[in-house]
Amino acid sequence: MKNYLKTFITPETRRQFTRVFVIGIFNTVLYFVLSNLFRSGLGWDTGWAVGVAFIIGTLISYLLNRRWSFELRGARPSETLGFVVVNSAALVVTELIVKGTELLTGELSVVQFNALNAVAALAIIAPKFAAYRDVVFRKALAQRP
Repeated sequence: MKNYLKTFITPETRRQFTRVFVIGIFNTVLYFVLSNLFRSGLGWDTGWAVGVAFIIGTLISYLLNRRWSFELRGARPSETLGFVVVNSAALVVTELIVKGTELLTGELSVVQFNALNAVAALAIIAPKFAAYRDVVFRKALAQRP
């Protein structure tokens, strides 16, 4: 475990994490804009607004992370599936935090909705990075020159 944790402090991993984080910020802003548009602007249910905005962000995240964060070219079906699985788990966590709180407390204000989304985004960033690096893109990273 100690050796595994050391792999997170290499220069390459710090660069990758920084790029994943920047893409995460971009996608979080996009997610906030879309989820608020869907929920408040179009009157969608919170669950649908969260889900659709998350899916759009995930598609963009896959393309940007593969190309920029991990500097990989050409998609592989197994990576795409792995990325979908990782982000599906992240979506479940986000839905549990946001929709779960709404079910427990009643309708969320815009501020509460956005605060809970921020909590969810912070909760999932590190596990997502580890899964991207160690599961989703592992084979392609190992084959890089």
